[in-house]
Amino acid sequence: MSKMSGDELAVLRRTWDIYISDMDTNGSDALIRLLDENPTYRAWFPKIVGKLRDNPEVKRSSEVDFLFISGLINNYIENEKSEARKHLAKWSGCHHTSKVTSEMLGKFRDIILDELKIKLGPEIMNEPTSNTWAKFFQNIMASIYH
Repeated sequence: MSKMSGDELAVLRRTWDIYISDMDTNGSDALIRLLDENPTYRAWFPKIVGKLRDNPEVKRSSEVDFLFISGLINNYIENEKSEARKHLAKWSGCHHTSKVTSEMLGKFRDIILDELKIKLGPEIMNEPTSNTWAKFFQNIMASIYH
């Protein structure tokens, strides 16, 4: 994993905390967008049936993913790097078991990065902040698909 500075980690936490302050809406919007843009991905969410908007299972699934991202950020900040690697190994196991490819996770990453820009605006998601997020996801993906 490429080392992230304390300033970069603070940027991640600050922007993520703002974004997830409305986890129901932002999480649902991101997952709905992922599924709308990639309809075959619905196979990984068998409990999601019917319309996506206001679907309790969409909210639950997006909350699980968003809390996991929160955990990754917290592990980077609060724990030894070995703890962050353990957390990533857990996620990696889930993705490999479910046959989630790096391309699929890349689409999720792209949607999250774009949603951060849309929801937080250019004042918060400026170029340095966007670059920090890109580095974070690069580290995650390199760890999962090494």
